[in-house]
Amino acid sequence: MEPKLREFPHSFPISPDASALGVLGYQQLLIAPYRIVFEIVEDRKEVAVYLVLRQNQSLEPALIRYCLVAPIL
Repeated sequence: MEPKLREFPHSFPISPDASALGVLGYQQLLIAPYRIVFEIVEDRKEVAVYLVLRQNQSLEPALIRYCLVAPIL
């Protein structure tokens, strides 16, 4: 995993696409051509990576599938 994500997870912005859907706790890291959507789990001092998408993919259907149907493997 990207060393910056491991060492400085708070330095990455809240995902604007997730925020527009009302999901305010997800941050994103852009590493061309990918977008990594993650959440900081403070009590365990971990980063939980939820989605890895191409930057041109829409977050909404992937997030809906992840949250409501099943994790994308």
